[in-house]
Amino acid sequence: MYLATVTCNRDFQQMLLQAESIQRFLHPCKHVIIINEEYADIDFWNKWLQPYYKNHELLIIPKIYHEYPIIQLGPRDRYGDLNKNYQNWTSHQLQKMLLAYHFDDDYLLLDSKNFFIKETSISEWDNVIGNNNFQEFEEVINCNTTYKKYAELFGREIEYFISPYTPFKIKREPLTSKCSLSELAYKLFYPIFHSLPIYEGIFYSFFVEDEINKQHAINQVEGLQRDSIIWEHSNDLILKLNKIILHPDIKVMGIHRDVLSAITEHELKIINVIINRMLALTNKIYPMPKYLLHI
Repeated sequence: MYLATVTCNRDFQQMLLQAESIQRFLHPCKHVIIINEEYADIDFWNKWLQPYYKNHELLIIPKIYHEYPIIQLGPRDRYGDLNKNYQNWTSHQLQKMLLAYHFDDDYLLLDSKNFFIKETSISEWDNVIGNNNFQEFEEVINCNTTYKKYAELFGREIEYFISPYTPFKIKREPLTSKCSLSELAYKLFYPIFHSLPIYEGIFYSFFVEDEINKQHAINQVEGLQRDSIIWEHSNDLILKLNKIILHPDIKVMGIHRDVLSAITEHELKIINVIINRMLALTNKIYPMPKYLLHI
């Protein structure tokens, strides 16, 4: 199994933090990074990231070519122009799935916002299905309609689906054996044809249904938490961060861009002091504008 991140120029600063955290906390492994840009400056990315991979194998590649008219997908504004943010987001989801057809191994997906906070190995995710967080579709209202469209596509309902967040383990064989490369994009993007967002976690769930049911029963007993994302800005933001870092089982975390869009200068300063002093990382968290999708 290898580690994989699909990123872009906008998230370069976050990737510096991720790379430094890999050097500090993660046991040696292979890390594949896709630069999802029309024209990716691979030399630039190698120049700045390679110094953090003295003990790891780093492979930085441009986006994987796939012959599908993704440029025509997505909502349009009142002038008829396509939402570029949404196109970039959907392209990210496709690249995450294409890795299964491009490399002959299972992989652990990260988003750019993820960084490691304790010593660990990706082997800890060997028996994980997605992120091991399974939900019934009624529990997540904003995913209901998308789930229903995937159920329509695959011709069946499933009891649980995997929450769409990273780290996310992809076992390639169920995906590549049940979905050909030529039909991948059509099936993944099926909800978009009905003006609904796509969720790669829900999509992937239809290929590992049996594994999800077995792991869900195990989770009811073990309930081990390996990761945490801060999704929303709140007055107890710093307290949440400290709790995550001090939690004995959480090895990787992230701060969502909606938090970083609302963060105060004072909060940002404290967060970076914590990252520097508690984690001994020199790279920083930066404020970011919201990523508006409008679908």
